[in-house]
Amino acid sequence: MQIGMTPNAVQEVREMKQQIAEILTRTRRGPEGGVIMRQHLAWVGSTAITAAVYSTTPDTVGSGEVTLYRANSDDELVTIKDTQGDDITVTVCNASIIPSGEDLYVWVRQDSTGKWWLDNGNAGTPICSFTLNAVMATTDASKGADIETCNLKSLVGDTITVYNHAASSDYIFEGDSGDYGTAYYDQNNEKWYIIQMECP
Repeated sequence: MQIGMTPNAVQEVREMKQQIAEILTRTRRGPEGGVIMRQHLAWVGSTAITAAVYSTTPDTVGSGEVTLYRANSDDELVTIKDTQGDDITVTVCNASIIPSGEDLYVWVRQDSTGKWWLDNGNAGTPICSFTLNAVMATTDASKGADIETCNLKSLVGDTITVYNHAASSDYIFEGDSGDYGTAYYDQNNEKWYIIQMECP
């Protein structure tokens, strides 16, 4: 017992420490309940980590292979080697509905079950420039479009549906087929929302 503390106070301190430990454990658990371990930098090659699919039963996570990297004493990025001197390549799961993109560095974590997960907290919000596939009027809630550029390169060339911005009456944006615009992807609603369109 600590000096100056009653038995009840000591017990309260122990309970408080236990509660804090439980909170930290809960907040660092991975999608399968495994406690998230150390974070690693990794390189995604020419094949993106695929997206998760939540419209099927059962739901499935995306996956892909990455090579683990670290910074050396000269702050140069070098591959992490195994005991045989070979680069360490691991399969990574993706719980997001957005793929990783190609030829880029990402952060990955390993849980206590040994499974690796893409750290989507560093992925950012997908933003693209697009061209409309048809005329959009201020009465149109959405139209088809083609992605021309995107901060996730794997999405370039995809055909998507872009959603107009609601106004006090109908919608804000309008444009002709082939007109350019910018949109962001809302992962909660799984929709691309228009940010701006070129003036008609």
